[in-house]
Amino acid sequence: MGFKKVFLAMAVLLAFTAGVFAQSVEFTIETKNISLAPGQGAPVLLNFYNGVKSLGAANVAVKATASSSAIIADLPETSFALNPGERTSVTLFIKATSGAAFADYNVLVESNFSGADAQPMAANISVNVSGGNHILFLPQASAKEICLGGYLSEFEIGVKNQSATAQSLQVYSELGIFFPKFGQPEFSLAAGEEKTIGMKINFNGYTQAGNYTLPLYAKTGGGNIYAGKVSFNIVECGAGKPFGFFVGTKNISMQKLSTRKVFFTLSNNLGGPQDMFFSAVGDLHVTESQTSFTLNANSSQQGSIEIVAGEFDRPGIHLIDLFAWSKSGKEKQTIAVGVGKMHGITATLLSNGFETQSCSAAKIAVFSVEFQNNGDTKETITLSVKNTDRTIGATVLEPKFDLLPQEKKTVNIAVSPGFDTEIGPKEIFLHVVSTGIGLLDDILLQFNVTAPENAVPLPLIKIASAPAEISATAGEEKTISMRIKNTGATVATGLAARVRGTDGSQFLFRTGNIPSIGPNESALVNFGLKALESARTTNYGLTIEIVSGNAVVATAPFLLAISRPQNGIAGISGQNNEFLGIMGFWGMVSGQMGVLPVILIVAVGMALHLNWHLHLNY
Repeated sequence: MGFKKVFLAMAVLLAFTAGVFAQSVEFTIETKNISLAPGQGAPVLLNFYNGVKSLGAANVAVKATASSSAIIADLPETSFALNPGERTSVTLFIKATSGAAFADYNVLVESNFSGADAQPMAANISVNVSGGNHILFLPQASAKEICLGGYLSEFEIGVKNQSATAQSLQVYSELGIFFPKFGQPEFSLAAGEEKTIGMKINFNGYTQAGNYTLPLYAKTGGGNIYAGKVSFNIVECGAGKPFGFFVGTKNISMQKLSTRKVFFTLSNNLGGPQDMFFSAVGDLHVTESQTSFTLNANSSQQGSIEIVAGEFDRPGIHLIDLFAWSKSGKEKQTIAVGVGKMHGITATLLSNGFETQSCSAAKIAVFSVEFQNNGDTKETITLSVKNTDRTIGATVLEPKFDLLPQEKKTVNIAVSPGFDTEIGPKEIFLHVVSTGIGLLDDILLQFNVTAPENAVPLPLIKIASAPAEISATAGEEKTISMRIKNTGATVATGLAARVRGTDGSQFLFRTGNIPSIGPNESALVNFGLKALESARTTNYGLTIEIVSGNAVVATAPFLLAISRPQNGIAGISGQNNEFLGIMGFWGMVSGQMGVLPVILIVAVGMALHLNWHLHLNY
C-alpha cells in the first residue's frame, strides 16, 4: 500500500507539472522600435515556437493593426499550422506613407492559437517617423553603373551615427535576386562617426539590364531598426566597342581629411584575350588599386581608386580624369568630387556646479556657454533645454544663432524654479545641434535649489501677440509692439520688458516698466529698437522677456534682419521718423491709447525733437 501511495503522489505531481508548462506556444518580436523617413519601410520578424511535443499542432492566427492610416502594416501570412517542436518566422513589413507626418505611431500585433493550450498574445511595435534617422546610410541613393557582362560587383555603402551616443550596429538587406553580402556586417560607431563598408551583389545570365534599388537596414544593439536604400543601374557593356569602361559614380561628395573609394569596371568585348591599362589624374590625391589588366574573351574585371581630400585642399568641385586604353582604343571618364568645408564647434560652459549655481522661486540662475566656430564655414546653432522637471522653468535667451568661421559667442540660459520645486541639487541638459555637424553632446547644467527668502508668487503672464520678424536698415529706429495678458487671479505689478541676445555692439533697445495689469486684462507694450549705423548686415535671433523682479515669466523669440540702406543714408530722415521713434521709446502704455488732441501731439513732438539725442541716451 505504501508503494501505491507513493506512485499515486508522483502521478498527481506529474499531472500538476504538465499543467504548469501547458503554455505551449512562444511568440516573440525581433524589435519593438523602428525609425523611418516618409516613404520608407522596414521588415520585422515575428517568431513562433511550439515547445510542447505532446499537445499536437497549434493553429496560429496573426493580425497586425496600425494606429494610423499613415502607417501600412503588411502581413502576407496571417494563419499557419505550427507542429510540435517547430519554429517559424513571419515577416511583417511596416512602411510609412510618403505623406506621413513626423510623429510616433504604433502597430499592434495580435496572435491567437487553437489546437494547443496557449493564451492569446499581443505586442506593440513603436514606429517613429522623422525627417532624419539617427543612423543614416550614405548615400541614400546612388547612380552606380554595373556591367551586365560580369556576375559579381562590389561597391561602397556609407553609414553614419547621428545620435549622441555610441552604437553597435548590424547591417543587412533583403536577399532577393542579388543575394547582397556585406564585408563587415557588424561594427560599432562612436557618436557622430561615419564608416564606409563594402557591399557585394551577385547576378547571373538571366539578370536583365535596368535600374534597381535595394533596401538597407541597420539594427542597433538596443533593437532599433533604421532604414535606407542604395540604387544602381545594370547596363549593356558597350556593344560594338572593343572594350567597355564604366565608372560606378560620376559625382561624389566628401569632407576634408577623409577618403573615398570609387569602383570602375573594364570589360573585354573581343573574342580573344585583351591587355588593358588604367590611370587617374586630378587635383586631389588619387591612388589606383591596379593599373594593368589582362581580360579573357567576353569577360570583365573591377578596379578602384582611392581619393583623399587633405586639410589644405580647397572647398568646392574637383575634377578627376580616368583613362582606360588598350591596343584597340582608349576611353576617358571624369568624376566630379565635391569637397565640403571643415566643420568644428566647441562649447565651453563658463559657470556650473551645485556650489556655484543656486536659485529659488524668487531668484534665477544664469548659465553662460561660450561657442566657438573652429571650421571654415558658417554654422547655424540651435539650442533647446531637456528638462524632465516641469516645476523648473529654463529659457535659452538666444535659441538660434549663426557663427562665422573663427567667431565666438556667449549664450545665457536662465533657470527659474517654481514654488513647488523640491529643494536640493538639480540637473538639466542643454541640447545643441549644428547645421554642419549635426547633434553635439548635451551639456549638463547643475544647480542647487534653495528656499526663497520673502518670496512673492510670480504673476501668470502670457504673451498674446508679438512680432516674429523685424527688419531695419543700419541707423534706423523701430517701434516694436506686443500685447501681454495677465491670466492670474491677482493684479500683476512690477513687470518689465527686456531683450536678450545682444551685447549692444550692433543695435540698442529702450525698454521700461510695464503698468499694473488687472486679472484677465491685457496691456499693449511698446519698446524701441535702434540699429547702429555700423551694424553688420545679417539676421539676429533674439528673445523678448517679460520679467518680474529677477524671474522671467514670459518669453517670445523674434528674428531681427539688419540691412544697409540702398541710398547710403542711414535711417529715415525727417521729423516724422524721429517723432515715431520718441513714441516707440517712451510709450509704455496700458491698453489702447486714448484720443489726444492733435495739437498736443505736435507740440510734444516738436519740443522733444529739439533734444532728441540728449533724451534718448543710447
